[in-house]
Amino acid sequence: MPRSKNNPTLTNKQILQMRSEIQKRYRKIKLSITEYLNLSLGYYAKEPTKTAIFIDNNLYVVNASVNYTIDGNQLARVLTRIQEIVDENLINGGIEKFWAGKFVADMYQMGTNRAFQNLSTQSPLYSQATSLESLLFSDAYIRRIGLAYTATFNDWKGLADNLKSELNSVLSGAVARGINPRETADIISKRIDISHSRAKALAQTEQVGALRQATWDETRRTQEELGLKTGLLHMSALKPNSRATHVARHGKIYTVEQVEEWYEENGNRFNCYCAQVAVLLNEKGEPYNQSSVDRLLKEADEWEEQTKRASKNEVKT
Repeated sequence: MPRSKNNPTLTNKQILQMRSEIQKRYRKIKLSITEYLNLSLGYYAKEPTKTAIFIDNNLYVVNASVNYTIDGNQLARVLTRIQEIVDENLINGGIEKFWAGKFVADMYQMGTNRAFQNLSTQSPLYSQATSLESLLFSDAYIRRIGLAYTATFNDWKGLADNLKSELNSVLSGAVARGINPRETADIISKRIDISHSRAKALAQTEQVGALRQATWDETRRTQEELGLKTGLLHMSALKPNSRATHVARHGKIYTVEQVEEWYEENGNRFNCYCAQVAVLLNEKGEPYNQSSVDRLLKEADEWEEQTKRASKNEVKT
């Protein structure tokens, strides 16, 4: 069983490492685009003409909008360069050399390792029939890593395309409306920050998802190839902000198919810190270590009671 109740996947270190890499890349995107816009838009921007008006006998100086002396082809070149900067930092190298793929592949390997260690302690038959090396160098494992790389790349390509579309819209609108280069850079900086937040959430979903997928795959292989009856014990993070539907599964055992279906519903896979642990079952489909399962079910009940008390206290205050 995981040692931490609030972090059953035990992945905080790995998530922080990928977030650090994401932060570096988004910092470079922001700096590169800001510097480029200062040069490009600054070159085409003419200073606004200032006018003075009287309102209630008070003199006010009003700045007119900036006039950009830029044609369609020149603007297209600026937009293309911005797209290149985004791609260079988020999806450069394609699937084969994709920077984020390694983080996801490492998590899949970690999940495979944990599933192997867990099942080895539960079943002498599994331990005798399986070695970690045979799992990591199997054709099935290599194929799954390839699928993980492809899925991750496609997710990040979608994120990059979304950011490019938003920046193109902002810049085209700024030129058409005469927004000065400094304000335009501020607007673009905020859009990049929003994409940065999305990237961190995406990375967490992908990393923890790869860890869980490895557990599911080895659990399924154990049942199909070795004939051992197995299930997946669900463990919620039991955080104060955990979704009640996730906590409701804490301590309950499901088939691999049931777990996969559940994660495809209602956005359950997004921002989820739950874990599943492979457990051996007897002929009746019951776990051999029922006491551990009972303890988890009790934890779920305690979380529910604490949540109800917290809600009542909020209403009173």
